[in-house]
Amino acid sequence: MLEQFMLQAVDVLLQPLVGGFFGGFIGLYLHARKYKAIKRPRKLRKSWDLGFLYDCMDSAFGAFALVLALNPGDPFRVFLVALLGALNAEKVMKYLSGMFNQITNDNITKSLEKEITMPEKDNNKKSS
Repeated sequence: MLEQFMLQAVDVLLQPLVGGFFGGFIGLYLHARKYKAIKRPRKLRKSWDLGFLYDCMDSAFGAFALVLALNPGDPFRVFLVALLGALNAEKVMKYLSGMFNQITNDNITKSLEKEITMPEKDNNKKSS
């Protein structure tokens, strides 16, 4: 009884790790396809550019999370679920970065509109 429980526990813990491993390789492939090369991590003036590591970690996390949530039975299904998780993680990150950029652009536009309208009111008061 205890041996069967231990085997199931190892299986449940091992599947997401294997899925994350597959997801990391899928992320590496997607990175190479997007940039036509593998960009190494490097330090910029004020930040770090993670290069291929960012795409690998992003896809690995998506694959890990989806395999953990769905708990597929056999290794082929683990690979398919990891593939779907890695590809969807890439799409989710593109969507979130686009949404963040839109919010940032809206905030900049609003602040510029406020700055433009404020001096007009001051000019009208001076001319009166």
